[in-house]
Amino acid sequence: MIRYARAPSSAFQRLLAPGGLLAPLLETRGVGELRLDVHLREDDHLNVYCGGTCIVDANLSRRKVHVKADLAYGRQACAAALFRTWALDEPGFANALDHYYSNVVVGPRWIKGEGAIQVDWAAVRDPWVPFDREATLGYGTAEHPFRRKAEAILEAAMAEVETRHTKAWTRPKMRTGEGLDQLGVDADGRLVLIELKDATAKLRRSVYDAPLQLLRYVLHWVHAYDEVRAGLDAVREARIALGLSPASMPRLSNGVRAVICFGEAPTPRVRECFDIAHAVVNRHLPPGVAPIEVWAMADGQPRRVG
Repeated sequence: MIRYARAPSSAFQRLLAPGGLLAPLLETRGVGELRLDVHLREDDHLNVYCGGTCIVDANLSRRKVHVKADLAYGRQACAAALFRTWALDEPGFANALDHYYSNVVVGPRWIKGEGAIQVDWAAVRDPWVPFDREATLGYGTAEHPFRRKAEAILEAAMAEVETRHTKAWTRPKMRTGEGLDQLGVDADGRLVLIELKDATAKLRRSVYDAPLQLLRYVLHWVHAYDEVRAGLDAVREARIALGLSPASMPRLSNGVRAVICFGEAPTPRVRECFDIAHAVVNRHLPPGVAPIEVWAMADGQPRRVG
């Protein structure tokens, strides 16, 4: 049994709708120069992200709302009125949230590099519409048989890359618990699997590794697609109803599309190493999946570069 269960319950959705206690969380807001990014989570959680970090986690449990975040934010004085347990009809939430957003301090590590890239790509509406981030699949058992099959395919791709790379290559270290950077849906109803990378990062290996990282996600999401499509569409429908996504966002109906998105395009030297892994991975993709696309931001607009 594989699950993707991030749609809100009817009770939680009512709290998020206009007039509900948590409706202020859905208003378009920013912290500093970054627009906040709001996402639904399993078990009636709503997360608000600033760049690469979650600054609010609101959860409905036992007819009360619990608001918290990482200690880096909970310890700040501006969080005192917001980070607590709220009754469903309690006044003052909007004021507490406004005070928090106006004063919270988010460290530079979260709002530069990939954090800023997250914000840029979360705002696109063409060639796809993003609707989730840090997306993970839930498996009923840690020993799910497909995991072994997927790891064998990934190992074969990694071994092939190693035979082709120069000394610039080192074997990637990828944790199985990491979430896919973004999910989207394109105009043809395809589920878009999006890996974001900062091509200017000092750790260039993270750029070289990107196709292999995405291969792992593609293998798992293609395998799980039919089983989790209803859960994906439930999130899509909830986001549209709450005004978080445009009403024109299509239903999922047409398989999987895989893309790697940069902020700035890589330099020729970095791109040379990246292209080696990219070409290898394209030969190991599941049947029916088109070669991985490569995109970059140019003057604030998505542009395909590979």
